[in-house]
Amino acid sequence: MEPLRIRLFGYPQVECAGEPVTVPRRKALALLAYLAVTQSAHSRDALAALLWPEQESARAYALLRNALWLLNQTRLGEWVTSTRHMIGLRPDPELWIDVVEFRRALAPCRTHSHPGVALCERGAARLEEAVGLYQDRLLAGFAVDDSRSYEEWQYSEADVLSEELMGALDALADYFEQAGRPERALGYAQRQLTAQPLHEPAHRRVMRLRAAMGDRAGALRQFDECVRLLQEELSIGPCGETAALAETIRTATVAPAPARPSHPTPPTSLPRFRTPFFGREDDVKQLIELLTREDCRVVTVTGVGGSGKTRLAVEAARCAAPRFPDGVVFVPLAAVESAAFAPAAIA
Repeated sequence: MEPLRIRLFGYPQVECAGEPVTVPRRKALALLAYLAVTQSAHSRDALAALLWPEQESARAYALLRNALWLLNQTRLGEWVTSTRHMIGLRPDPELWIDVVEFRRALAPCRTHSHPGVALCERGAARLEEAVGLYQDRLLAGFAVDDSRSYEEWQYSEADVLSEELMGALDALADYFEQAGRPERALGYAQRQLTAQPLHEPAHRRVMRLRAAMGDRAGALRQFDECVRLLQEELSIGPCGETAALAETIRTATVAPAPARPSHPTPPTSLPRFRTPFFGREDDVKQLIELLTREDCRVVTVTGVGGSGKTRLAVEAARCAAPRFPDGVVFVPLAAVESAAFAPAAIA
């Protein structure tokens, strides 16, 4: 079989035997991307419902057959397997998918253990290979406008991959900082800030690294940038740890690199929305103020159905996430039949 390469970090690109393959319809390309990321065969029922949720069953099946026929008219035909009930991609050593390779490079670092160090040289090399594959968010610039189900899968999967990238960048920055190679560590910390500009731990690392390299002015400029971003985006100031580090740098005593935590920080998991959020900034700020108070454990948002309660809560949680180092998680309760079961669902 001819070698097949599928790149999904960014707008999807397909190459067969080194030559670009054009997939003529967006839904056919979306089908290919879904099969490539999930790495499994799926029932025709599930794929039809995913890609054409607004269509009646017979129409959705016909559109799925057409998308499959379009793929088979290209050089991808020999790679797509289909039966009466299932559709998938043929597993083969000649099939290369950047998302799969990214996760494969991360896998050994999740399980290996070396006493006294967070990462070994070989593990660092694998992580560098992984972050090199991540060129942009999953399917960036690609959208399937009339499929809410596919959109939700795409953005959820992109968020998971983004968090995996942040974890890898953090581990690499920590590894090179502990190894006394601040220039390398700085590059990975700055890439973290490119991905998540409000991530205070990355701001602190950049400050600490610049100070360790003798660039105290650059470290304090980074603090000023952190203050500006937090004020503009969240109307809050930096946490005490960040302010204390800035004061330490001003007094010319650079704090040592902190020990790596014994367990990884839980990932932040929030749903994504394609439409922009605007017009409720005051409500978001009020929610954040409540969420960050020491004496406030629970905040309830009430309103009539369809008024945007979930969207408001998610936006507030996203903005407040940098203040919660243990992570922020979205727990849907729509399927919970009784309030008595809500605590178990949240746990």
